[in-house]
Parts: sequence; structure tokens; C-alpha cells
Amino acid sequence: MQANANSIAHHEAAHAVIMYRVAGFTGGHIAILQNDARGRLGIAADSVSDSENAEHLAAVVLSCYAGGIAQRKCDPKEGTNGCEIDDQVARKCLGWLGELNLEPYYRDQAAVLVEKHWSEISAVAEQLRDRKILDETEVGTISDAVAGDPELWGLLERYRIGKK
Repeated sequence: MQANANSIAHHEAAHAVIMYRVAGFTGGHIAILQNDARGRLGIAADSVSDSENAEHLAAVVLSCYAGGIAQRKCDPKEGTNGCEIDDQVARKCLGWLGELNLEPYYRDQAAVLVEKHWSEISAVAEQLRDRKILDETEVGTISDAVAGDPELWGLLERYRIGKK
């Protein structure tokens, strides 16, 4: 079963937005790639899941769980489709933290964060569907614009012009 583009976009956007809100950076970029042989494939780059910093590891765990939560919020029929790798990364980080027994707590916290930042996640997902790839600056700017600084939309456009 393949996830639809909208739920994939929300899944990947949640990874980036929650990482940004918890750690202050996204740890990379997010993308939706088209692969004709296997259908749509979502990817969230992560440059910190091998960090030894406890705060970074906790942020990675929350970010991992946030993807699946957002995916199911967007389309409940998706279930946990595509969440296996996220769960593996989260368990690895929880193991390094010595907090495997706190997995339910982290899942609950991730759900709270997804709900709190849903408008940001949806805005990033929409941009992701349109553009197919967003970098860390774009994710942060979109999140901050939606969270209350609408002047950042103009800054985002100038940033994108400068990237070309």
C-alpha cells in the first residue's frame, strides 16, 4: 500500500517542523521524490540522529514520532504505512538516552506538538507538495510566518530568488 502525496507531505513536514520547534533547527531538508517504479517516496534528511547531545536525541525522537502522527491526522487510512524506519531511529535514540521505557511518553508529547503546530505543518506540507524540496531556511521561515510573523513570506520569496 502506497501513501498519498498529501499524507506524505504532512508526514515529512511534521518531521522538519517539530525538529525546528524543539531543537531550533531542522537537521537538514525535506523532499518528495517521484519514483515511477515504486510510486511516491518521501524523504526527510537528518543530520543529527547520530548526535551524542541528549537534547538533540530527544528532538529526533519527537520528530520521528511526529511524522506518523501527522500522516494519520491528514489521512487516517494511512495508518503506520512508511513509519517503520522512523520507529527504528526513535528506538535507537531512546536506547542511547537510556529511556526506552519512556517511548509512550515521547509518542504522547509528539502528538501534543503536532496538534500545537498543525498550521505550520500544513503550510510546510503545502509548500512541499508544490516545490518538491525545501531546505532548512525555508522550513523555519514558513513555520515562523504561520506562527505570527507574516512579513516573513516576503523574506522567503527574496531568499528563493537568491537561491536560483
